[in-house]
Amino acid sequence: MNEEKRKQRAARQLDEYLERNHKRRTPERYAILDAAMDLKSPFALEELERRVEAGSFRVSKATVYNAMTLFADAGLCRKVRLDGRADRWEMADAAAGNLKVRLVCSRCGKVRELKDSELARLLSLKRFTSFSPTFFELYVSGTCSRCRGGAGRTRKK
Repeated sequence: MNEEKRKQRAARQLDEYLERNHKRRTPERYAILDAAMDLKSPFALEELERRVEAGSFRVSKATVYNAMTLFADAGLCRKVRLDGRADRWEMADAAAGNLKVRLVCSRCGKVRELKDSELARLLSLKRFTSFSPTFFELYVSGTCSRCRGGAGRTRKK
C-alpha cells in the first residue's frame, strides 16, 4: 500500500474515533498525525514536535503528547519502552502484522526490527484464558556488532 493511502486510512480511522467519542476535529491533530506517519519508528515526542513545527503548526509538547495519547486510544499508535530509556512511539500498521521483534543494543541504543513469520505463527496459536491479544512485542536486549567489535578494531580499506 502506498504512503498516501496509508495516511488516508489513518485519517479516516481518527475521524471515526473522534466522532464516536464526541471529540473535536482540530487541524493540529491531523498535522501531528501526518507528521507521525512520516517518522521512522520508534520515535521520541521531541522529534515529532520538531517535525510538526517545521510544517505549518506551532505546537507545545503537551499538545503532541495529548494527541499521541488520543491516537493510541484510537488504535493508531502505541507507546514502546526500549531498554529502560524514555518512552518512544510508533504508528500501528495492520499490514505489518501483529508481532514486533526488536533487537535493542544496551550500549548505543540502536534498535533493529526483525520479521519472524515462524514465531508469529506460533504466537497466533497461543490461547489465553479470559484474554484476547491483539499485538505481541518481543524485545531482545544485547550488544550490537558495532559495539561488540570494540574500540581496538579498525576497518579494512
